[in-house]
Amino acid sequence: MLRRSMIITFIALVSITCLLAPSVAGEMADDQTTLPATITGRTVDPFDEPISGVLVIIDTGENTTTDSQGHFTLFTTRQDHTISFYKENYTTETFFISISHDQGTLNIGEITLQGDPNPNMTMIFIIFIGCTAFIVIVLALAFMSKD
Repeated sequence: MLRRSMIITFIALVSITCLLAPSVAGEMADDQTTLPATITGRTVDPFDEPISGVLVIIDTGENTTTDSQGHFTLFTTRQDHTISFYKENYTTETFFISISHDQGTLNIGEITLQGDPNPNMTMIFIIFIGCTAFIVIVLALAFMSKD
């Protein structure tokens, strides 16, 4: 009877260990991609003048705007990201960046935004669904008054 009880206890412990192992392994893998990271940089125009109020957004939805000197700081996780820069009357810029697991801060330097040749024609709507940001660009016709 004691032997049977020990076998049942052993089987129960092995079963629990097998059930928890993927969860623990998943948490360990997740810890590597959830390590905090900081992205910094600066936005400028073609004349090297700072651009304030630029929306800086990454693919996970984290976002910020640039200060009066064009500087931004964005807090995220250490992994690959797509980063985009939006400002009315400027063209949108999008880049791929990679933050390694041993890198706490990534300074991407200066990002030059070009003036939009048709500033009245672009409206940007950002729709967040879960952790994914979908960017929908809607082109609208601009009606100019005739003199």
